[in-house]
Amino acid sequence: MDLAKTLKISYVFPGDALADAALRDNLEEVEKLVNRGDDPSGRCHIYGSPLQAAVTAGDLEITETIIEAGADVNASGGQFSTPLIAATVSGRKSIVKLLLDAGADVRADGGRYVSALYQAVSHSNKKLAVMLLEHGA
Repeated sequence: MDLAKTLKISYVFPGDALADAALRDNLEEVEKLVNRGDDPSGRCHIYGSPLQAAVTAGDLEITETIIEAGADVNASGGQFSTPLIAATVSGRKSIVKLLLDAGADVRADGGRYVSALYQAVSHSNKKLAVMLLEHGA
């Protein structure tokens, strides 16, 4: 945040404020930011997008709110490459289902994280692996 302090702003990237609210499990703040026009697909520092931050935090309602605001469920970048891979790594079945139902690409290339299916198998999460296979992985 040194650049933000130098520029006398709160955040460096467009999605940082929304990602921060999601990581703090602050649904009220997420809704406020979305309603004022913050971009739910805006790039953010560590997580790549506010959606990936919400997925990582694990709050289903916040994740759903960000998706409903128009977030790109296939946005790549950040710590886990895609929101679907982040949800799979974390073992968040309900969020994986939400992302798949919203059109997440089950075969997306995750770079060093390979794919959502790879993560499900490597974490011995049979239920998630089956769910991903049923969606075309």
